[in-house]
Amino acid sequence: MIGMFELIPESDKKILRELARRVVEIAAEPKNRKIREEWKRHNRLGKGKPMVRVSPEGSWCELIPEDSLQCSSELGRHYEMELRQRIYHWEYLQDDTFIAATVHVPLAFNNSGWGIAANRILTDQNRGAFAYDNPLKTPEDFALMKPPRIEIDEKENQRRMELVRDVFGDILEVKIAHTLWDMHVDTNLVDTLVSFRGNRRLMEDIYDRPQWVHEVLTFMTESTVKLLDFLEKNVEIELNNDATCNGLGNIYFTDELPADDFDGRHVRLHDLWGTSDAQEFASVSPEMHYEFGLKYQIKVLEKFGLNSYGCCEPLDRKLDYVKQIPRIRRISISPWANVRRSAEALQDKYILSWRPNPNCVAGLSFRPEHIRAELKEGIEIAREYNCVLEIILKDTHTVNNEPHRLKTWVKTAKELVGA
Repeated sequence: MIGMFELIPESDKKILRELARRVVEIAAEPKNRKIREEWKRHNRLGKGKPMVRVSPEGSWCELIPEDSLQCSSELGRHYEMELRQRIYHWEYLQDDTFIAATVHVPLAFNNSGWGIAANRILTDQNRGAFAYDNPLKTPEDFALMKPPRIEIDEKENQRRMELVRDVFGDILEVKIAHTLWDMHVDTNLVDTLVSFRGNRRLMEDIYDRPQWVHEVLTFMTESTVKLLDFLEKNVEIELNNDATCNGLGNIYFTDELPADDFDGRHVRLHDLWGTSDAQEFASVSPEMHYEFGLKYQIKVLEKFGLNSYGCCEPLDRKLDYVKQIPRIRRISISPWANVRRSAEALQDKYILSWRPNPNCVAGLSFRPEHIRAELKEGIEIAREYNCVLEIILKDTHTVNNEPHRLKTWVKTAKELVGA
């Protein structure tokens, strides 16, 4: 994430401390504290207004251009961008993003991976796509795979903490990023296997050599469970019942975690939110999605206290299987899913994490009337079925250099959920 944790020059410190003070001011606002309580209410399936959030993702470089940053050091620019993004959410987007008075230090660790690597083949196009050089070129290459191991570099983490505390320590809370996500723990399995084997070849394998696919997934599942058990016993893990965001773009605040028997020090897996998805299985049948994906993911997710599932894949015809995940709380309903079918299946028993089509802000032309029509229809359907709804705009890889598109989307969504 950061090439070198170097000393931050005094000129950068001055810039960062000024931004940090503004973040502290925002964090103390009554409205911000209310957002936190609203996420807690929402995440326990409580009645109230749907939560609305936008995740700019790839379009951040258009909202806060790289050449607008004032810090000169790599580390300084990393924290400058992070703090400016929080301020931008609060002052301009005005969605339901909670602004935390905390800064995280990237964890120093080594994840050995699976013994093989899916190297990316990049294009020469700015922000272009990439392909994988799939290492499982033949089924026999499975013999190269090894269980992942994780080692934490405590000495380096202490050095990093001291460096960042020197900048922010008297203004913001400084914490080492100790979540499983920060350690790159793979609870997905499906997308990893696709990156190793290739999507087309894996689809063919499911038909031509299903037992081989089961053998690989069994190995990956058992290895992941063993890794999670090891980390639970031997490594400090950070709670994620706070302003942590997952791949769905929502916020994890909840008073249902950690578990009642939490001792206040040792975080266990059932004190945490878990998450997984299978975007690459968008085109497979519900039965195959379960047999070659969910059946294995469930063995990982059953260790967590609450769970989220899904990303871009349409799950509307697969919800009977998804609901088999233990303590599943939130399910992604992507732009390619039928909202009515999903709302009827989920009602008020799960969070319907609706992700409207990002083309409404990413397309060449901007049509606010289309945004209003799409949001209005989805909200009315959710109300008809008494759903616990959140509306998350994600995959916004561009706004065609028109930042006002995101603000218009948020304003429209907020108006409609409050109507």
